[in-house]
Amino acid sequence: MFVWKVDVFLAELHRQQPDLHDGVTRIAAAWGGPDHDEVLGSVWPTLKRISVDYAVMEGAAAEGLVATVPGDFGWNDIGDFHTLGEVLAGDADDNVVVGGATKPEVLMLDSTGSVVVPHGDRMIAMVGMTDTIVVDTADVLLVCARDHAQDIKSAVDALKQRGDQRYL
Repeated sequence: MFVWKVDVFLAELHRQQPDLHDGVTRIAAAWGGPDHDEVLGSVWPTLKRISVDYAVMEGAAAEGLVATVPGDFGWNDIGDFHTLGEVLAGDADDNVVVGGATKPEVLMLDSTGSVVVPHGDRMIAMVGMTDTIVVDTADVLLVCARDHAQDIKSAVDALKQRGDQRYL
């Protein structure tokens, strides 16, 4: 688990991965503004795909800038929506609604073990669903079985393969 001050991390990112730093900084500057989608869509696909371990931590450790502190705590690598559903508190039917179980735009009837990530004010109604993931964004609606959460990457790969960058 890595813990850092944002300014220290960004300084290291700038030192070791200046192009990545510049791209992330451009995205951050546009975040929430009128150019948000355009900047994110044009900059994100150009950024180098590299884990934080290789991009920053190994180089920082080589410079003596990393300390190790033992800890006795639980850990869960939230790498997919299934795991997110395991980590967040669910309702009486083990359903998780990201952003709060009482969001008025989510209606679950006779549904259990599901994870819903709503976006905006569009109603999401689930009837008779079990172990389902629903992720609603401004331009994509994802629905899949929780036991296929790791397979979402294959949908991303399929879009890339057919040259469709609109939803990535």
